[in-house]
Amino acid sequence: MELSKSSNKSAEQKTKYEEYNQAASSFRIFKDAWRNYTAHSRGKYTEEEADGIFRNVEAFMRKLAELGLKG
Repeated sequence: MELSKSSNKSAEQKTKYEEYNQAASSFRIFKDAWRNYTAHSRGKYTEEEADGIFRNVEAFMRKLAELGLKG
């Protein structure tokens, strides 16, 4: 499905575009805030913080599955 910014998109395409955009936004947040920070040895997380990160990533992956994206 083409998800360009064209104004000719159907309501379904607009909804799908917004869902993908929200998923991408979530990914950028945890990538920048969590992955980049620890991958470059700038920080460590407590067990509680790590669990929170895990749950956020899990929610992101569930959203991708709902959208029908496969690895």
